[in-house]
Amino acid sequence: MTPLTTPFRTILDGLKVTLGLIAHRDARVRALLTLAWYRIHRTINRFERLVALWQTC
Repeated sequence: MTPLTTPFRTILDGLKVTLGLIAHRDARVRALLTLAWYRIHRTINRFERLVALWQTC
């Protein structure tokens, strides 16, 4: 991780934890929150790859 991606990952990882806790407690929204969790996970990965590409240029 780079200094640019660390805060982004920290904030979104915290959001993922919160979504996981809510999804665990409330089965009515579990499917929706699971989709959101995966979307956030993919966004983190995409951002880190983008920053890595930018740093190699």
